[in-house]
Amino acid sequence: MISAPRVSRVFWGTWSSTTANSYDSTWSTLAATPSFYLRVSEYGIGLGTSGSRTNYTAGATGSRTETQIQSGLTSSLTSAGIVPTSQEVFVIFLPSGTTSLTDTNNGWAGHHSSYTATISGHSYTVRYAVIEYSSDPNYTNPVVSHELMEAFSDPDLNNWYEPGGNEIGDVCRFVAAPGGYASLAGVQVETVWSQKGCLCVAERDLNGVDRNLTGTAMSTVFRPSSQTWFGYGASPWWIFGASTDVPYAGDYNGDGRTEYSLFRDGSSASVFILDTAAGVFSGTTWGTTGDIPVSGDFDGDGKTDIAVWRPSNGTWYVKKSSDGSTLTQQWGVSTDVPTPGDYDGDHKTDFAVLRLSDHKWYVIPSSNPAGAYWALWAATAGDIAVPGDFDSDGFTDFAYWHPATGTFFVWSFQGGVSYSQQWGQSGDIPVARDYDGDFRSDLAVWRPGNGTWYYIYSTTGGTGSLQWGQAGDVPIERSVLR
Repeated sequence: MISAPRVSRVFWGTWSSTTANSYDSTWSTLAATPSFYLRVSEYGIGLGTSGSRTNYTAGATGSRTETQIQSGLTSSLTSAGIVPTSQEVFVIFLPSGTTSLTDTNNGWAGHHSSYTATISGHSYTVRYAVIEYSSDPNYTNPVVSHELMEAFSDPDLNNWYEPGGNEIGDVCRFVAAPGGYASLAGVQVETVWSQKGCLCVAERDLNGVDRNLTGTAMSTVFRPSSQTWFGYGASPWWIFGASTDVPYAGDYNGDGRTEYSLFRDGSSASVFILDTAAGVFSGTTWGTTGDIPVSGDFDGDGKTDIAVWRPSNGTWYVKKSSDGSTLTQQWGVSTDVPTPGDYDGDHKTDFAVLRLSDHKWYVIPSSNPAGAYWALWAATAGDIAVPGDFDSDGFTDFAYWHPATGTFFVWSFQGGVSYSQQWGQSGDIPVARDYDGDFRSDLAVWRPGNGTWYYIYSTTGGTGSLQWGQAGDVPIERSVLR
Protein backbone atom coordinates (compact mmCIF):
# COMPACT_ATOMS: atom_id res chain seq x y z
CA MET A 1 0.00 0.00 0.00
CA ILE A 2 1.27 3.46 -0.86
CA SER A 3 0.17 5.71 1.99
CA ALA A 4 1.41 9.10 0.72
CA PRO A 5 1.53 8.89 -3.09
CA ARG A 6 3.81 11.02 -5.23
CA VAL A 7 2.83 11.09 -8.90
CA SER A 8 5.56 11.81 -11.46
CA ARG A 9 5.10 11.95 -15.22
CA VAL A 10 7.38 10.51 -17.91
CA PHE A 11 6.75 11.38 -21.56
CA TRP A 12 8.32 8.69 -23.72
CA GLY A 13 9.70 9.51 -27.18
CA THR A 14 8.37 12.30 -29.35
CA TRP A 15 5.34 14.26 -28.24
CA SER A 16 3.48 17.35 -29.40
CA SER A 17 4.42 19.89 -26.76
CA THR A 18 0.81 21.10 -26.59
CA THR A 19 -0.56 17.61 -25.90
CA ALA A 20 2.19 16.67 -23.46
CA ASN A 21 1.83 19.95 -21.58
CA SER A 22 -1.90 19.45 -21.33
CA TYR A 23 -1.58 15.96 -19.80
CA ASP A 24 1.22 17.12 -17.53
CA SER A 25 -0.84 20.07 -16.28
CA THR A 26 -3.87 17.85 -15.71
CA TRP A 27 -2.01 15.25 -13.69
CA SER A 28 0.24 17.59 -11.78
CA THR A 29 -3.01 19.26 -10.63
CA LEU A 30 -4.96 16.07 -9.88
CA ALA A 31 -1.94 14.58 -8.12
CA ALA A 32 -2.24 17.40 -5.58
CA THR A 33 -6.06 17.30 -5.32
CA PRO A 34 -7.26 15.78 -2.01
CA SER A 35 -10.58 14.56 -3.45
CA PHE A 36 -8.63 12.26 -5.77
CA TYR A 37 -7.31 10.41 -2.72
CA LEU A 38 -10.06 10.81 -0.10
CA ARG A 39 -12.34 8.41 -1.96
CA VAL A 40 -9.89 5.59 -1.15
CA SER A 41 -8.92 6.73 2.35
CA GLU A 42 -10.52 3.56 3.74
CA TYR A 43 -7.60 1.56 2.31
CA GLY A 44 -4.97 3.55 4.20
CA ILE A 45 -4.11 5.74 1.21
CA GLY A 46 -3.47 9.29 2.33
CA LEU A 47 -3.13 12.58 0.50
CA GLY A 48 -0.71 12.66 -2.41
CA THR A 49 1.55 15.18 -4.11
CA SER A 50 2.72 16.04 -7.58
CA GLY A 51 6.22 14.86 -8.48
CA SER A 52 8.53 15.62 -11.38
CA ARG A 53 8.09 15.65 -15.14
CA THR A 54 10.65 13.89 -17.35
CA ASN A 55 10.86 13.99 -21.13
CA TYR A 56 12.52 10.74 -22.22
CA THR A 57 13.18 11.70 -25.83
CA ALA A 58 15.44 8.66 -26.32
CA GLY A 59 12.47 6.32 -25.90
CA ALA A 60 12.29 4.02 -28.93
CA THR A 61 9.14 3.74 -31.02
CA GLY A 62 7.23 0.62 -32.04
CA SER A 63 6.18 -2.29 -29.83
CA ARG A 64 8.04 -2.37 -26.52
CA THR A 65 8.44 -5.35 -24.21
CA GLU A 66 8.11 -4.87 -20.47
CA THR A 67 11.86 -5.28 -20.07
CA GLN A 68 12.48 -2.55 -22.65
CA ILE A 69 10.04 -0.19 -20.92
CA GLN A 70 11.65 -0.82 -17.54
CA SER A 71 15.13 -0.31 -18.99
CA GLY A 72 14.00 2.92 -20.63
CA LEU A 73 12.48 4.21 -17.39
CA THR A 74 15.71 3.43 -15.51
CA SER A 75 17.73 5.31 -18.14
CA SER A 76 15.33 8.25 -17.95
CA LEU A 77 15.59 8.48 -14.16
CA THR A 78 19.37 8.12 -14.23
CA SER A 79 19.77 10.85 -16.85
CA ALA A 80 17.46 13.19 -14.94
CA GLY A 81 19.17 12.49 -11.62
CA ILE A 82 15.91 11.28 -10.06
CA VAL A 83 16.03 8.91 -7.10
CA PRO A 84 12.68 7.07 -6.81
CA THR A 85 11.01 6.94 -3.41
CA SER A 86 8.94 4.13 -1.95
CA GLN A 87 5.83 6.32 -2.31
CA GLU A 88 6.38 7.32 -5.93
CA VAL A 89 4.52 6.16 -9.03
CA PHE A 90 5.86 7.10 -12.46
CA VAL A 91 3.17 7.50 -15.12
CA ILE A 92 4.70 6.65 -18.51
CA PHE A 93 2.79 8.27 -21.36
CA LEU A 94 3.49 6.45 -24.62
CA PRO A 95 3.29 8.58 -27.79
CA SER A 96 1.47 7.80 -31.01
CA GLY A 97 3.27 4.94 -32.78
CA THR A 98 4.59 3.33 -29.60
CA THR A 99 2.80 0.54 -27.74
CA SER A 100 3.39 -1.88 -24.92
CA LEU A 101 3.29 -5.56 -25.82
CA THR A 102 1.84 -6.26 -22.39
CA ASP A 103 -1.14 -4.07 -23.28
CA THR A 104 -1.60 -5.16 -26.89
CA ASN A 105 -1.38 -8.84 -25.97
CA ASN A 106 -4.11 -8.41 -23.35
CA GLY A 107 -6.29 -5.82 -25.04
CA TRP A 108 -5.53 -3.23 -22.35
CA ALA A 109 -5.35 0.56 -22.49
CA GLY A 110 -2.69 0.60 -19.79
CA HIS A 111 -1.23 -1.33 -16.87
CA HIS A 112 0.87 -0.88 -13.75
CA SER A 113 3.73 -2.88 -12.28
CA SER A 114 7.00 -2.61 -10.33
CA TYR A 115 10.61 -3.76 -10.67
CA THR A 116 14.01 -3.37 -9.03
CA ALA A 117 16.38 -0.88 -10.66
CA THR A 118 20.01 -0.01 -10.03
CA ILE A 119 20.56 3.75 -10.14
CA SER A 120 23.94 5.28 -9.28
CA GLY A 121 25.02 2.01 -7.71
CA HIS A 122 21.99 1.70 -5.42
CA SER A 123 19.00 -0.62 -5.67
CA TYR A 124 15.48 0.82 -5.71
CA THR A 125 11.95 -0.51 -6.11
CA VAL A 126 10.31 1.42 -8.95
CA ARG A 127 6.50 1.55 -9.26
CA TYR A 128 5.11 2.69 -12.58
CA ALA A 129 2.06 2.79 -14.84
CA VAL A 130 2.10 2.58 -18.64
CA ILE A 131 -0.56 4.53 -20.55
CA GLU A 132 -1.32 3.79 -24.20
CA TYR A 133 -1.70 6.78 -26.51
CA SER A 134 -5.07 8.25 -27.45
CA SER A 135 -5.84 11.65 -28.90
CA ASP A 136 -8.96 11.83 -26.72
CA PRO A 137 -8.31 13.11 -23.15
CA ASN A 138 -11.67 11.74 -22.03
CA TYR A 139 -10.33 8.30 -22.92
CA THR A 140 -6.79 8.73 -21.60
CA ASN A 141 -7.53 10.48 -18.30
CA PRO A 142 -9.84 7.75 -16.94
CA VAL A 143 -7.13 5.20 -17.83
CA VAL A 144 -4.53 7.20 -15.89
CA SER A 145 -6.83 7.51 -12.88
CA HIS A 146 -7.59 3.77 -13.06
CA GLU A 147 -3.94 2.73 -13.12
CA LEU A 148 -2.89 5.19 -10.41
CA MET A 149 -5.58 4.07 -7.98
CA GLU A 150 -4.62 0.45 -8.52
CA ALA A 151 -0.92 1.26 -8.22
CA PHE A 152 -1.55 3.01 -4.88
CA SER A 153 -3.61 0.14 -3.47
CA ASP A 154 -1.71 -2.74 -5.13
CA PRO A 155 1.75 -1.42 -6.07
CA ASP A 156 3.40 -4.86 -6.31
CA LEU A 157 0.47 -6.82 -7.77
CA ASN A 158 -0.10 -8.84 -4.62
CA ASN A 159 -2.80 -6.94 -2.75
CA TRP A 160 -6.44 -5.77 -2.79
CA TYR A 161 -8.00 -8.37 -5.03
CA GLU A 162 -11.66 -9.17 -4.51
CA PRO A 163 -12.87 -12.79 -4.98
CA GLY A 164 -13.33 -12.33 -8.73
CA GLY A 165 -9.67 -11.36 -9.13
CA ASN A 166 -10.33 -7.67 -9.67
CA GLU A 167 -8.49 -4.69 -8.24
CA ILE A 168 -10.37 -1.62 -6.99
CA GLY A 169 -10.39 -0.04 -10.46
CA ASP A 170 -11.38 -3.19 -12.34
CA VAL A 171 -14.67 -3.55 -10.49
CA CYS A 172 -15.83 -0.15 -11.75
CA ARG A 173 -14.31 -0.25 -15.22
CA PHE A 174 -17.42 -1.49 -17.00
CA VAL A 175 -20.07 0.07 -14.80
CA ALA A 176 -22.64 1.84 -16.95
CA ALA A 177 -22.56 5.64 -17.01
CA PRO A 178 -22.81 7.66 -14.92
CA GLY A 179 -21.58 5.11 -12.37
CA GLY A 180 -18.24 4.35 -14.02
CA TYR A 181 -17.02 7.87 -14.70
CA ALA A 182 -17.08 11.22 -12.96
CA SER A 183 -15.73 14.74 -13.28
CA LEU A 184 -13.12 15.53 -10.66
CA ALA A 185 -11.59 19.02 -10.70
CA GLY A 186 -13.03 19.34 -14.20
CA VAL A 187 -11.34 16.16 -15.48
CA GLN A 188 -13.09 12.94 -16.45
CA VAL A 189 -11.82 10.13 -14.25
CA GLU A 190 -12.86 6.60 -13.45
CA THR A 191 -14.66 5.74 -10.25
CA VAL A 192 -13.12 3.24 -7.82
CA TRP A 193 -14.51 0.50 -5.64
CA SER A 194 -15.31 1.16 -1.99
CA GLN A 195 -15.30 -1.97 0.17
CA LYS A 196 -17.15 -0.09 2.92
CA GLY A 197 -19.85 1.31 0.68
CA CYS A 198 -19.95 -1.61 -1.76
CA LEU A 199 -20.21 0.76 -4.72
CA CYS A 200 -18.13 2.69 -7.23
CA VAL A 201 -17.32 6.14 -5.85
CA ALA A 202 -16.15 9.40 -7.40
CA GLU A 203 -15.44 11.55 -4.36
CA ARG A 204 -16.64 12.36 -0.87
CA ASP A 205 -19.64 14.55 -0.04
CA LEU A 206 -18.51 18.11 -0.71
CA ASN A 207 -20.82 19.39 2.03
CA GLY A 208 -20.04 16.64 4.52
CA VAL A 209 -18.32 18.74 7.23
CA ASP A 210 -15.06 16.85 6.81
CA ARG A 211 -12.72 19.48 8.19
CA ASN A 212 -9.78 17.18 8.96
CA LEU A 213 -9.65 15.18 5.70
CA THR A 214 -10.68 11.92 7.36
CA GLY A 215 -13.39 10.92 4.88
CA THR A 216 -16.03 11.13 7.63
CA ALA A 217 -18.32 13.89 8.86
CA MET A 218 -17.20 15.85 11.93
CA SER A 219 -19.91 16.63 14.48
CA THR A 220 -19.89 20.43 14.56
CA VAL A 221 -21.93 23.18 16.23
CA PHE A 222 -22.06 26.96 15.86
CA ARG A 223 -22.60 28.91 19.07
CA PRO A 224 -24.39 32.19 18.23
CA SER A 225 -23.78 33.67 21.69
CA SER A 226 -20.03 33.72 21.11
CA GLN A 227 -20.00 33.36 17.30
CA THR A 228 -17.80 30.28 17.72
CA TRP A 229 -17.56 27.09 15.68
CA PHE A 230 -16.82 23.91 17.62
CA GLY A 231 -15.85 20.81 15.63
CA TYR A 232 -15.38 17.65 17.67
CA GLY A 233 -11.70 16.76 17.76
CA ALA A 234 -10.75 19.95 15.91
CA SER A 235 -8.29 22.50 17.15
CA PRO A 236 -8.39 25.42 17.32
CA TRP A 237 -12.01 26.46 17.64
CA TRP A 238 -12.92 29.37 15.40
CA ILE A 239 -14.64 32.66 16.20
CA PHE A 240 -16.31 33.59 12.94
CA GLY A 241 -19.60 35.32 12.13
CA ALA A 242 -22.41 37.14 13.88
CA SER A 243 -25.09 35.81 16.20
CA THR A 244 -27.83 36.23 13.57
CA ASP A 245 -25.93 34.57 10.71
CA VAL A 246 -27.09 31.23 9.28
CA PRO A 247 -24.23 28.67 9.50
CA TYR A 248 -23.67 25.88 6.98
CA ALA A 249 -20.66 24.32 5.21
CA GLY A 250 -19.07 23.22 1.95
CA ASP A 251 -15.79 22.66 0.13
CA TYR A 252 -15.55 25.90 -1.81
CA ASN A 253 -11.92 25.67 -2.95
CA GLY A 254 -11.79 21.98 -3.87
CA ASP A 255 -9.08 21.04 -1.35
CA GLY A 256 -11.15 18.19 0.06
CA ARG A 257 -11.47 19.98 3.40
CA THR A 258 -14.76 21.52 4.54
CA GLU A 259 -14.88 25.27 4.92
CA TYR A 260 -17.28 26.92 7.35
CA SER A 261 -19.75 29.30 5.72
CA LEU A 262 -22.34 31.83 6.86
CA PHE A 263 -25.27 33.52 5.19
CA ARG A 264 -26.01 37.04 6.38
CA ASP A 265 -29.56 38.07 5.54
CA GLY A 266 -30.41 41.55 4.32
CA SER A 267 -31.06 43.69 1.25
CA SER A 268 -27.40 43.16 0.32
CA ALA A 269 -27.10 39.64 1.62
CA SER A 270 -23.65 38.09 1.83
CA VAL A 271 -21.99 34.72 2.08
CA PHE A 272 -18.84 34.50 4.22
CA ILE A 273 -16.47 31.56 3.93
CA LEU A 274 -13.76 30.60 6.42
CA ASP A 275 -10.87 28.54 5.11
CA THR A 276 -9.69 26.95 8.36
CA ALA A 277 -6.64 25.40 6.69
CA ALA A 278 -5.30 28.83 5.72
CA GLY A 279 -6.92 30.74 8.56
CA VAL A 280 -8.47 33.34 6.22
CA PHE A 281 -12.01 34.28 5.25
CA SER A 282 -13.68 35.81 2.23
CA GLY A 283 -17.03 37.45 1.60
CA THR A 284 -19.32 37.59 -1.43
CA THR A 285 -22.44 39.71 -1.80
CA TRP A 286 -25.08 37.22 -2.87
CA GLY A 287 -28.83 37.14 -2.42
CA THR A 288 -31.32 39.39 -0.69
CA THR A 289 -33.63 39.51 2.32
CA GLY A 290 -35.49 36.26 2.91
CA ASP A 291 -33.29 34.05 0.72
CA ILE A 292 -32.37 30.56 1.90
CA PRO A 293 -28.72 29.51 1.51
CA VAL A 294 -28.15 26.17 -0.20
CA SER A 295 -24.91 24.56 -1.25
CA GLY A 296 -23.95 21.95 -3.79
CA ASP A 297 -21.81 21.38 -6.85
CA PHE A 298 -24.20 22.58 -9.53
CA ASP A 299 -21.56 22.84 -12.29
CA GLY A 300 -19.74 19.57 -11.55
CA ASP A 301 -16.24 21.00 -11.05
CA GLY A 302 -15.62 19.37 -7.68
CA LYS A 303 -16.23 22.57 -5.68
CA THR A 304 -19.20 23.82 -3.69
CA ASP A 305 -20.95 26.74 -5.37
CA ILE A 306 -22.32 29.78 -3.57
CA ALA A 307 -26.10 29.56 -3.98
CA VAL A 308 -29.43 30.70 -2.57
CA TRP A 309 -33.06 29.85 -3.15
CA ARG A 310 -35.52 32.76 -3.15
CA PRO A 311 -38.96 31.84 -1.78
CA SER A 312 -40.57 35.06 -3.06
CA ASN A 313 -40.19 33.95 -6.69
CA GLY A 314 -39.13 30.31 -6.32
CA THR A 315 -35.84 30.98 -8.09
CA TRP A 316 -32.36 29.52 -7.54
CA TYR A 317 -29.32 31.79 -7.90
CA VAL A 318 -25.98 30.02 -8.23
CA LYS A 319 -22.53 31.53 -8.55
CA LYS A 320 -20.67 28.85 -10.47
CA SER A 321 -17.23 28.18 -9.02
CA SER A 322 -16.00 26.97 -12.42
CA ASP A 323 -16.13 30.37 -14.10
CA GLY A 324 -17.83 32.84 -11.74
CA SER A 325 -20.91 33.16 -13.94
CA THR A 326 -24.46 33.17 -12.58
CA LEU A 327 -26.86 30.30 -13.09
CA THR A 328 -30.55 31.00 -12.41
CA GLN A 329 -33.43 28.57 -12.44
CA GLN A 330 -37.04 29.14 -11.47
CA TRP A 331 -38.14 26.03 -9.62
CA GLY A 332 -40.56 25.99 -6.74
CA VAL A 333 -43.14 28.16 -4.98
CA SER A 334 -42.86 30.26 -1.84
CA THR A 335 -44.03 27.54 0.56
CA ASP A 336 -41.66 24.85 -0.77
CA VAL A 337 -38.55 23.57 0.99
CA PRO A 338 -35.36 23.52 -1.13
CA THR A 339 -33.85 20.02 -1.23
CA PRO A 340 -30.89 20.03 -3.65
CA GLY A 341 -29.08 16.76 -4.24
CA ASP A 342 -27.66 14.44 -6.88
CA TYR A 343 -30.85 12.59 -7.72
CA ASP A 344 -29.65 11.34 -11.12
CA GLY A 345 -26.17 10.18 -10.04
CA ASP A 346 -24.20 12.34 -12.49
CA HIS A 347 -22.10 14.02 -9.77
CA LYS A 348 -23.82 17.37 -10.20
CA THR A 349 -26.32 18.91 -7.80
CA ASP A 350 -29.90 19.00 -9.09
CA PHE A 351 -32.53 21.66 -8.39
CA ALA A 352 -35.21 20.11 -6.18
CA VAL A 353 -37.92 21.17 -3.75
CA LEU A 354 -40.28 19.43 -1.34
CA ARG A 355 -43.88 20.67 -1.45
CA LEU A 356 -45.45 19.69 1.84
CA SER A 357 -48.92 20.78 0.71
CA ASP A 358 -49.15 17.91 -1.79
CA HIS A 359 -46.44 15.63 -0.33
CA LYS A 360 -44.41 15.74 -3.54
CA TRP A 361 -40.73 16.25 -4.34
CA TYR A 362 -40.07 18.13 -7.58
CA VAL A 363 -36.72 17.55 -9.31
CA ILE A 364 -34.90 18.89 -12.37
CA PRO A 365 -32.18 16.30 -13.10
CA SER A 366 -29.03 18.02 -14.38
CA SER A 367 -28.40 15.16 -16.81
CA ASN A 368 -31.77 15.79 -18.48
CA PRO A 369 -33.24 19.22 -17.59
CA ALA A 370 -36.17 18.63 -19.93
CA GLY A 371 -37.09 15.53 -17.94
CA ALA A 372 -38.24 17.23 -14.75
CA TYR A 373 -40.40 15.00 -12.57
CA TRP A 374 -42.17 14.75 -9.25
CA ALA A 375 -42.19 11.93 -6.72
CA LEU A 376 -44.93 11.34 -4.16
CA TRP A 377 -43.40 10.70 -0.74
CA ALA A 378 -45.86 11.53 1.99
CA ALA A 379 -44.14 14.23 4.01
CA THR A 380 -46.60 16.48 5.87
CA ALA A 381 -46.52 19.91 7.49
CA GLY A 382 -43.78 20.10 10.12
CA ASP A 383 -41.68 17.31 8.63
CA ILE A 384 -38.00 18.07 7.97
CA ALA A 385 -36.35 17.11 4.69
CA VAL A 386 -33.11 15.13 5.07
CA PRO A 387 -32.08 14.08 1.54
CA GLY A 388 -28.96 11.92 1.36
CA ASP A 389 -27.58 8.71 -0.08
CA PHE A 390 -28.72 6.17 2.51
CA ASP A 391 -28.16 3.03 0.42
CA SER A 392 -24.81 3.93 -1.23
CA ASP A 393 -26.08 3.65 -4.80
CA GLY A 394 -24.67 7.03 -5.77
CA PHE A 395 -28.10 8.70 -5.98
CA THR A 396 -29.68 11.09 -3.48
CA ASP A 397 -32.68 9.48 -1.79
CA PHE A 398 -35.94 11.17 -0.83
CA ALA A 399 -35.98 11.27 2.96
CA TYR A 400 -37.59 13.22 5.75
CA TRP A 401 -37.83 13.15 9.55
CA HIS A 402 -41.20 13.29 11.35
CA PRO A 403 -40.71 15.26 14.60
CA ALA A 404 -43.90 14.11 16.33
CA THR A 405 -42.69 10.51 16.46
CA GLY A 406 -38.97 10.98 15.87
CA THR A 407 -39.08 8.78 12.78
CA PHE A 408 -36.99 8.81 9.59
CA PHE A 409 -38.70 7.90 6.31
CA VAL A 410 -36.36 7.01 3.44
CA TRP A 411 -37.20 6.13 -0.16
CA SER A 412 -34.53 5.02 -2.60
CA PHE A 413 -36.19 6.19 -5.79
CA GLN A 414 -33.65 4.42 -8.01
CA GLY A 415 -33.66 1.21 -5.97
CA GLY A 416 -37.41 1.20 -5.45
CA VAL A 417 -37.03 0.48 -1.74
CA SER A 418 -38.51 2.45 1.15
CA TYR A 419 -38.31 2.07 4.92
CA SER A 420 -38.85 3.91 8.16
CA GLN A 421 -36.80 3.97 11.36
CA GLN A 422 -37.73 5.52 14.68
CA TRP A 423 -34.71 7.45 15.91
CA GLY A 424 -34.91 10.51 18.10
CA GLN A 425 -37.69 12.40 19.81
CA SER A 426 -39.70 15.58 19.46
CA GLY A 427 -37.43 18.61 19.74
CA ASP A 428 -34.40 16.88 18.21
CA ILE A 429 -32.73 18.13 15.04
CA PRO A 430 -31.97 15.58 12.29
CA VAL A 431 -28.30 15.63 11.20
CA ALA A 432 -28.04 12.75 8.72
CA ARG A 433 -24.50 12.51 7.30
CA ASP A 434 -21.79 9.92 6.66
CA TYR A 435 -20.18 9.55 10.09
CA ASP A 436 -18.53 6.14 9.52
CA GLY A 437 -16.96 6.68 6.09
CA ASP A 438 -18.92 4.09 4.08
CA PHE A 439 -20.43 6.57 1.56
CA ARG A 440 -23.88 6.12 3.15
CA SER A 441 -25.78 8.78 5.05
CA ASP A 442 -26.28 7.64 8.65
CA LEU A 443 -29.47 8.29 10.58
CA ALA A 444 -28.59 10.81 13.28
CA VAL A 445 -30.14 13.51 15.47
CA TRP A 446 -28.81 16.22 17.77
CA ARG A 447 -30.67 16.88 21.05
CA PRO A 448 -30.60 20.53 22.15
CA GLY A 449 -31.63 19.70 25.71
CA ASN A 450 -28.38 17.85 26.48
CA GLY A 451 -26.22 18.76 23.48
CA THR A 452 -25.90 15.10 22.47
CA TRP A 453 -25.56 13.54 19.02
CA TYR A 454 -27.19 10.13 18.52
CA TYR A 455 -26.16 7.95 15.55
CA ILE A 456 -27.14 4.72 13.83
CA TYR A 457 -24.06 3.64 11.87
CA SER A 458 -24.91 2.21 8.47
CA THR A 459 -21.74 0.08 8.31
CA THR A 460 -22.59 -2.03 11.36
CA GLY A 461 -26.16 -1.08 12.25
CA GLY A 462 -24.88 -0.26 15.72
CA THR A 463 -25.63 2.92 17.61
CA GLY A 464 -23.51 5.58 19.25
CA SER A 465 -23.74 8.93 20.97
CA LEU A 466 -21.54 11.96 21.57
CA GLN A 467 -22.10 14.85 23.95
CA TRP A 468 -20.99 17.86 21.95
CA GLY A 469 -22.64 21.24 22.24
CA GLN A 470 -25.17 22.91 24.52
CA ALA A 471 -28.63 24.47 24.43
CA GLY A 472 -28.69 27.40 22.05
CA ASP A 473 -26.09 25.93 19.69
CA VAL A 474 -26.83 25.28 16.03
CA PRO A 475 -25.72 21.86 14.74
CA ILE A 476 -24.25 22.01 11.24
CA GLU A 477 -26.68 19.86 9.30
CA ARG A 478 -26.79 19.25 5.60
CA SER A 479 -26.72 22.30 3.35
CA VAL A 480 -30.52 22.35 3.20
CA LEU A 481 -31.88 24.85 5.71
CA ARG A 482 -35.43 25.95 6.51
